Amino acid sequence: MNRSILLLLPVLLSAGCGKGPADVPDPTCIEDLFGYRVAVNSGDSYDQLISQYPEITPVRVGGGEVLVTVQKGKADYGMSDSISCLSVDISEYGLEPKFTGFRSMDYPIVFSRGSAGLCARFNDFVMYADSTGLLQRLKNKWVNADESVHVLDSLDLPRSGKPMKIAAAGIMYPYTYYSGNELTGFQTDMMRHFSAWSGIPVEIKFYDISAAIQELQINRLDATYIPITINEERAQMVMASIPYIHDGGMCFGRIKGYVDRESFFSKVKNSFLNNLITENRWTLMAGGLWLTIYVSLLSVLLATVIGALLCRMRMSKGRFVSGFAGTFVEVVRSIPLLVLLMLLFYVVLAPLQLPAEMTAVICFGLYFGAYMSETFRTGIAGIEAGQWEAGAALGMKRFMTFRKVVLPQAMLRIIPVYKGQMITLVKSTSIIGYVAIMDLTKAGDVIRARTFDAFFPLLFVAAIYLLVSWLFGLGLDILEKRLTPKSRRV
Repeated sequence: MNRSILLLLPVLLSAGCGKGPADVPDPTCIEDLFGYRVAVNSGDSYDQLISQYPEITPVRVGGGEVLVTVQKGKADYGMSDSISCLSVDISEYGLEPKFTGFRSMDYPIVFSRGSAGLCARFNDFVMYADSTGLLQRLKNKWVNADESVHVLDSLDLPRSGKPMKIAAAGIMYPYTYYSGNELTGFQTDMMRHFSAWSGIPVEIKFYDISAAIQELQINRLDATYIPITINEERAQMVMASIPYIHDGGMCFGRIKGYVDRESFFSKVKNSFLNNLITENRWTLMAGGLWLTIYVSLLSVLLATVIGALLCRMRMSKGRFVSGFAGTFVEVVRSIPLLVLLMLLFYVVLAPLQLPAEMTAVICFGLYFGAYMSETFRTGIAGIEAGQWEAGAALGMKRFMTFRKVVLPQAMLRIIPVYKGQMITLVKSTSIIGYVAIMDLTKAGDVIRARTFDAFFPLLFVAAIYLLVSWLFGLGLDILEKRLTPKSRRV
């Protein structure tokens, strides 16, 4: 089995290093894209633009994946901000600009309705920075393919006072992205200048785009500098500053006759170095792994406690208690896990202002606790009534009979199912990035958005999940052996 996997590995690796599509004509306007596949970030302004043209086939991808989608031949062309394209040498990826200036884009900072004062203060800063040439200097520094100049300015930042809470996606190069474990980029540099100018501390934190919008609407965030298009509906919920980024958009595609001559092993080596070693990106993975393990362990403990409690309630002779537990189990199990997570984060637990990690733990504890309760109940109910009677005959009280006679036998039936459900819990934590948690999966997404390498980060994340799941399973296997009577060991 292991040898077969090793033999298949080169095939799997080469699948991520395709040669790309055949050459396609050079377009000069949007109409020339009719009949072709165009990659866009899902939900962004370019997605909205090409949605107006049924003759164009949209290829919607996640943040930062437009370039690699075109490079790998999954789309004929791509659309993105010209700032993003000019900040890297896209010729290294076999791509070139086709035409620009087809859509005028103005990006503001988006503020919550409860932060009108901060919005006004930021508007004053934008006018100041524009008049003094600061904005142009920052733009020239970051919109530059020479990455050696991509360094945050050294500033004397305020350390006291109520901080301004800002959401950043961390996947939009060069606006805001991760260098190692730290956020950097044009917008991060600009907000640090705003902080030094205004005397207002800023607290910048990673958020998924959808999570940031929701947090702004309930005033848990002051602002976000994630580029967001403000439509009429959003304008009623949030407010926008003076635009400080002006962009005309760029359409790009494959270089005609481009042939990637880099060898397979060279690709693997460079991919490893680029995704993990360069800019200490492994630290981002390490931080994501720690959060994944942290949330998983606490969730397993909470799910076990909740499962045991619900099991006790289900087996109660009281109709109300038993009925309540049964209804709770059925309701929770009927709701998709991601929906339950977002419901708790944005609605039910939102007034408590709990950290996102604790909300995730509560969600997984409730969800898998509901499943665990049925596993526990089935295991205990499967023990013959004679075991209870034997304990009573020996003078044991009911609880002692349960603890010393029934439970050890039930555990042998419960643990195999419990093991599977706990491993499923660990793997399910991959969705917690939706609620502003930089877990292992989201860390891989951030690295992919920075390196435009879709394959290696995904392979690395999958391997780590495999290892973590195996370790969880190994721990439960050891527990199962300790509970198994010696007479049953082979």
